[in-house]
Amino acid sequence: MGFRASWQKLRKEGWSSSRPTGLSSDFAYIKPGKTKKDTRGVDYFVGEQELMRYLDRINLSGKCSLVCLQRFVLSNLLCEWLPAVERQRSAHAQAKSALPSAPSTAPAAPTQPAASAGQDPLAHQVPAPAAPTQSTVQASVAPAQPADQAPPALRIPHRPSKTPHHVIVPLASRNPVDEGPDLDEEGPPPPEPLFDGALLTAVSGVGSIASGVIDAKVLKAMSTDGWSAPVTHEPYDYLQQPYVTRDDGDLQREYPGLYSGAYGPTSRALNAAVTASGAFFYFVQPRLWEDIAEASNHYFQEKLDERAQGKYEKQVARERMRPGYKKKTVEVIRNELQTLPDITAREPCVFVGLLIALAIALNKEKLENHWKTTDEGGIPRGCFGKFMTRDCFMHLSRNLHFSSNDAPEASTDRAGKLRPIIDPLQARFKSGYVAPSVMAFDEAMLPSRSSFNRMRVYMKDKSHKWGTKLFMLCCSMSTYCIR
Repeated sequence: MGFRASWQKLRKEGWSSSRPTGLSSDFAYIKPGKTKKDTRGVDYFVGEQELMRYLDRINLSGKCSLVCLQRFVLSNLLCEWLPAVERQRSAHAQAKSALPSAPSTAPAAPTQPAASAGQDPLAHQVPAPAAPTQSTVQASVAPAQPADQAPPALRIPHRPSKTPHHVIVPLASRNPVDEGPDLDEEGPPPPEPLFDGALLTAVSGVGSIASGVIDAKVLKAMSTDGWSAPVTHEPYDYLQQPYVTRDDGDLQREYPGLYSGAYGPTSRALNAAVTASGAFFYFVQPRLWEDIAEASNHYFQEKLDERAQGKYEKQVARERMRPGYKKKTVEVIRNELQTLPDITAREPCVFVGLLIALAIALNKEKLENHWKTTDEGGIPRGCFGKFMTRDCFMHLSRNLHFSSNDAPEASTDRAGKLRPIIDPLQARFKSGYVAPSVMAFDEAMLPSRSSFNRMRVYMKDKSHKWGTKLFMLCCSMSTYCIR
């Protein structure tokens, strides 16, 4: 059972939780009537793992107590019925010793005439009783006391006597399926799973394996140690030889139609890459900035009425708190928002440059500190204000969009919001490089921890574990991303 399902049951029983304090990120889970001042690990637990270990211990102890109860009940039954069984055995033995002295004309039990040829002369059928019974073999002896008084689980079948006076009488059955072994009989118990002794020592017994709670260090060690050599393998001859770098002409001989011309960046791409800004603007063309500005202005007009209504509700709440404050109407607020200038193609370009500068001059307090006219710690004074005003930066950050939400692709394409950026970049990557004959296909991670990213995945083997997974077609020689 997972943690959420277990915690829901504990909440119904009166358990409570408290938020983490200090640098810890683990919640505290407290028993009913207890506090965090009591004993940790008994009255309250810190973290999900500690609580789950406690619940596992309770489950194991409950299972052990149930097994002990079953053994106790069974032992009492045995102590009660075994003496009766022994008395029946002794009576049965006395009856067997007394049978040979009786006259041969007095049979022990009424039987039918002799069986026909080919049948066992000692086995005779008796008429079926009025009430239906199971087709099981029972032995009846006249002087002996019947053993029906014992419980069914402790009935001991009697061994038949070889004398003609002690006859085994099988009950007749009308069901042809009863021939042969009983289907209800249990077969041999399945073999129990065997574990290595070193593993049992490392995890402190089979109980830890049965509970499913095993130390992570043991599991991590199992991934590298303790594996035996493969039983079967295919030792190819070329794998046993040392690696030798292949000549370029080998590929041409194996694949005659393979491209053998020059490859690498084009002359135009090399000229643009003389400066860092030239290489940046080679891939991000001016037409792309214009499309970004157009999509951002469209999004601003789309949300204009909603933002005007939101500002009006805030002013109404402020008027109730401060009687001297006068709220504005929705039309006035909408007209004020409408007076904001449209976003131009230059502004998204400057916006991206300031984001790069933010990564260099990091500010963990307020973004507005970059526009202060006085020195604020290690942030230089007046640098951001030379390129863009604070209100323009905030306006662009609220409305930055690459595509329209009304487009038909927005509801079907998961990458629809980035498609206007991806397609032009794909075309520039391809046009700026001549692909070689041998290319590499690999995956990459575009870092992004935002919960709004619909394409966010988790890859533990990457340096940036959260982000958008991309498949890249690269040059095997220079690692240039062709697509």
